[in-house]
Amino acid sequence: MALGEFSDHDMERLLILANEGLLSKRELCDALTMLPLSLSDDPRAQLNYLKQRRAKVSHVTRQKLSVQKSEALKAIDEFAAEVKSYLPNNSQ
Repeated sequence: MALGEFSDHDMERLLILANEGLLSKRELCDALTMLPLSLSDDPRAQLNYLKQRRAKVSHVTRQKLSVQKSEALKAIDEFAAEVKSYLPNNSQ
């Protein structure tokens, strides 16, 4: 959970850590899909949280982080799709 919270406060630094090899691709993806326990029973709140996190990734503009940025967006989008599958009638 700590890395998830870290990403909320300094997304660029999280991507830098992945770029420098201090975080594996798996660790990066895990950090970006970790959500607060308080959201565990609320898929809509989870989707809103992921949307905010995705926006933070999108705001990172350093060209040298483009690979990590792409991986981050993919991880968030895939997890959001999984969360959407838990919504009644798969509604958004």
